[in-house]
Amino acid sequence: MKKGHRHWPEPLRDLDPNGALAKADRLIVDVNRQLKILKYINPVNTLAERDKFFASKYRHIPRFSYVPLRFDPDNVREELARIPTSRIRDAGFARLYDKKREELLTYLDLVEAVGTPRFRAVSVKLFGPRLDENGSAPYLEEAHHFVTLQPEVEAATLTPQQARAILEEGAAYYAKQAPFRCAIKVREHLSANAAAGEQSVVIRDKTYYTRSEILAVSEHEISIHVLTSHNGFSQPLKIFGVGLPGYLQDQEGYAIFSEYMRRFLTPNRLRVIGGRALAVDMMLKGESFPEAFSALVEKWQFDLSEAFSICERAYRGGGYTKDSIYFQGFIDVFKSWIGGMDLAVFSLGKMSIQNVPYVSRLLKEGILRSPRFLPRFMVTESTEARRALFRLFSREDVKDFYFVHSQTQHT
Repeated sequence: MKKGHRHWPEPLRDLDPNGALAKADRLIVDVNRQLKILKYINPVNTLAERDKFFASKYRHIPRFSYVPLRFDPDNVREELARIPTSRIRDAGFARLYDKKREELLTYLDLVEAVGTPRFRAVSVKLFGPRLDENGSAPYLEEAHHFVTLQPEVEAATLTPQQARAILEEGAAYYAKQAPFRCAIKVREHLSANAAAGEQSVVIRDKTYYTRSEILAVSEHEISIHVLTSHNGFSQPLKIFGVGLPGYLQDQEGYAIFSEYMRRFLTPNRLRVIGGRALAVDMMLKGESFPEAFSALVEKWQFDLSEAFSICERAYRGGGYTKDSIYFQGFIDVFKSWIGGMDLAVFSLGKMSIQNVPYVSRLLKEGILRSPRFLPRFMVTESTEARRALFRLFSREDVKDFYFVHSQTQHT
């Protein structure tokens, strides 16, 4: 048996007689773990710049600082060049790994460009936004609807330590089924209230949280991001753990969809998602950080702290557009679910919706294994209960959004 084939099912070993696929898979995982994007694009001086911004009566343009690269980009490029995609015998896998290599090269360009004028263009190449025939982002209409929702009043009383305890309970639900590592960490330098790694979730220190906010974090980060990492890395091909090429938009959409299915997608959460999308749009249109902040506060009534956080996410690095993908991903996952997409297959690893038919075939052929874990909503909610979630919100404009997008299958 060739090196790397030790735990592979026989149908997969037969597709890799020369070991090229095993080598490509190993190198993809190695490089992906070096490119810790958030480590390099999250500012390390957020608190100081926030203080300056507020002291200036919201006129100061933040000058964010970043961690220098802890690796040699040329060495990473050499590693990527060693991925033997041309020697992979199976054409489908050859295309898959070739596209992933190109994606990782673009991620490498992104971290190299942090803090430079080039960063924004690389971010758009990776994340969009996707524009319609009129040159507009198609999700902006929904974003404008959501930022006008009446926010519910809930006191942010949970300390980071109390929030961590709730998240640990969320991880324990899966650990009762099978080994499920998910370390909950508290850190200061974070542009979001939470972020997930392969086997961890990080929340921001010196921040108070609402209970509904932390429940949404648990569903989003643990029940989707960490869960699909666990499922993906339990596959013989570990690329399913790091993510198939182009997976991110639908993965984030799935995470929001999971919040929705567990009744955690509150008007406050929708307002934040909408505000983030609008901040990216304002940044791309050339509006300054203070101008975007002013619009969020004065036009859409975000509080000062939330508005600063939303703008930081959009303007960090030189213009980070990832927040443009959440809406479109959620809409696409929602419509695909209505159209009958098998969410168990979609939970097997980190993938895009368009990968599901291909992955389903690999499952039937015995090349991949069924997912070890399923998101909690798939176990705890009946079909009837899930359909009833269309009536979750009382406001007609929100209900209309879900009804309208439930009428058309994903194409």
